[in-house]
Amino acid sequence: MFTLGISQTTHTVVNVGITFSPSTLTIQAGDQVDFDIAGSHNVKETDEESFNNEEGNQLPGGFSLPFGGGLLTADDLPVGTHYYYCQPHVTFGMLGVIIVEGCEGDFDGDQDVDISDFLSFNSAFGTSCTGCQEDLNSDGVVDIADFLQFNSVFGAPCD
Repeated sequence: MFTLGISQTTHTVVNVGITFSPSTLTIQAGDQVDFDIAGSHNVKETDEESFNNEEGNQLPGGFSLPFGGGLLTADDLPVGTHYYYCQPHVTFGMLGVIIVEGCEGDFDGDQDVDISDFLSFNSAFGTSCTGCQEDLNSDGVVDIADFLQFNSVFGAPCD
């Protein structure tokens, strides 16, 4: 059996008082993020509107880490922009952004768009979801429009 080795980097976010540092982090698909934060801080994913309004609205199905932090794996961080906040300190501006760069349609992070990505897409087809990676046009549902977008990159390697 052939396996492809993909490099993975672990990035660290800390708190400096009531701010995350770095407040914006750009990573590659497959990387993970370790939140090494004080016990009075937690991490909750939110949507862009709530982020911009400094509201503490957790994104349904979004990632969440307990007080004191923890590790977000590649499964928690599909390609795209992830907004997050500290629940007790959101109104003080304790917010952050993780931008995950990668290849559109490469849901498993193996640097190509192949049958395993199709199977992932197929299992999500017809579902409503906010922020799921198979919703390629970000309209909240995995439908024919997403399939057409996925089909246009199927078989392509990631650059």
